[in-house]
Amino acid sequence: MYFIYEDLFKMNISDPGIPSTPFFHANGKVFYGMNLDQSRNEIYLANAKDFVQKGEALRLDSNAAIISTFPTGFNPNGFYFE
Repeated sequence: MYFIYEDLFKMNISDPGIPSTPFFHANGKVFYGMNLDQSRNEIYLANAKDFVQKGEALRLDSNAAIISTFPTGFNPNGFYFE
């Protein structure tokens, strides 16, 4: 399971508590949404930046390494996969 609390965190649903170490650090980015492409095992993060300028999307591999980034419109908050 992944969740955003400023940074991106990863945990198993059977874990006894919330992890204290982020899986991927925001480093000033404003994560406003995410989704997991299960067919490729890739994580997509939506960076809303400052909610005034256009945002960006980050595509991560299963080890939290950035595969690519691409521009989005204002306040990106989710992804859809078929």
